[in-house]
Amino acid sequence: KDITGKIADVISFLNNSESPVVSVDIPSGISSDTGQIMGNAVIADYTITFGLPKRGHFLYPGAEHTGSLFIEDIGFPKALLEAAKVELLERRDVSLLIPERPGYSHKGDYGHVLVVAGSRGKTGAAFMAAKACMRAGAGLVTIGVPESLMDVFQARVTEEMILPLPDAGDGTLSSKASEKILKFLSDKADVLAIGPGISNTDGTKKLISDVVLNAAVPMVIDADAINALSSEINIFKKAKAPIILTPHTGEMARLLQGSKGQRVKGSREIEIDRINTAMNFSKETGTYLVFKGAPTIIAEPEGSVFINSTGNPGMASAGVGDVLTGMIAGFFGQGLNSLEASILGVFMHGLSGDITAGRKGEHSLIASDIIDSIPEAFVLLKEGLK
Repeated sequence: KDITGKIADVISFLNNSESPVVSVDIPSGISSDTGQIMGNAVIADYTITFGLPKRGHFLYPGAEHTGSLFIEDIGFPKALLEAAKVELLERRDVSLLIPERPGYSHKGDYGHVLVVAGSRGKTGAAFMAAKACMRAGAGLVTIGVPESLMDVFQARVTEEMILPLPDAGDGTLSSKASEKILKFLSDKADVLAIGPGISNTDGTKKLISDVVLNAAVPMVIDADAINALSSEINIFKKAKAPIILTPHTGEMARLLQGSKGQRVKGSREIEIDRINTAMNFSKETGTYLVFKGAPTIIAEPEGSVFINSTGNPGMASAGVGDVLTGMIAGFFGQGLNSLEASILGVFMHGLSGDITAGRKGEHSLIASDIIDSIPEAFVLLKEGLK
């Protein structure tokens, strides 16, 4: 029930006060489940809660009303606390996922990732995904691109390799490219990242369907590849290998149009119910879902959900999602499983963005800045192990 009348007036008075405001449990007027404002809500400087935090402490706009959060132990049974299905990602826990690099290792030990991305006018998406993959620690990265764009890519790449693929004649991939992609995956690559800047044509739709159905390596599916599969989401359960999907809210809405287990929702409704939307879709399709947003939500098919605690508004910028795709694929290639790669990729992506924002501010932050900050994010995370 929304707060109105005298109570709403009292809340407005508190919010206009210059005195520090302390909330107990959760700021009055914030939904503990969704973080939504119920009519009017206290803007707290400090919030004290007990046992475990609430979803509404971290979901927007509730996160902006919580202030500094303190969690006090009041003797809840340990088994009850450990049974929670929704967890907050914290630096200490995430740092344990960083892959080890023994002194006797070589580049082949850290995975070979094939990034199928880019088309005429969208080559930057491929470059950023591939470079982020390298920065995340992948041993080898090959970019699969339309053969008509080979000169563009050859002129810019340094560490990455290029795989020319059959072209539809307009700077996009032909459906015939699937055969060459699948052979490369079979012979050389350990992980596939597909979708950034690939374009949404009939040819790419068929190509993506063929590859997802037949690839035997883990896949990170993003952007145009998500849109291509949104009308046939049953394909995910037919796939031979683990799949990580990385939709933003608009792409999530399109995926739900093909869902039998959930009714179709608009973007606004999805934003209000991010956790349950992600949880239910992951269960229905058997995919690992990285639902990008503020905050990013990670869901896995067994029903567990993880809320990211890094990132900032400056990351609402073109290409930032391509960087995330590359990072997750890079961690996949280093031997992490689907959930581990998703968690480490999402947390480090946000941490790299936070480092950049601290140095350059949020307004000027661009995707390539995040890539440049990945090394420092590694250093900060590894300090959590000491």
